[in-house]
Amino acid sequence: MAKKVKEEKPILVSPAYTVLKIKRDDVLAEYIMLWFSRKESDRYGWFGSDGSVRSNVDLNRFYDTEIPFLSKTHQQDIVNIY
Repeated sequence: MAKKVKEEKPILVSPAYTVLKIKRDDVLAEYIMLWFSRKESDRYGWFGSDGSVRSNVDLNRFYDTEIPFLSKTHQQDIVNIY
């Protein structure tokens, strides 16, 4: 399960994983995590994977993923519900 790190100290991440950083002030990291934690996102990932042992999704294909961006207030409401 994905985890949001809120601490400022450095952490170690395996090179087998991709680390995402939210660049926009109007997007909540928790909302993005919820979006990619959905079963539909998992199926899309398997469908678009390269078929290797770790089933990686090409980063350009990942960037093509469409996410409905709601107002920050609505994003927070969804995060609070889940």
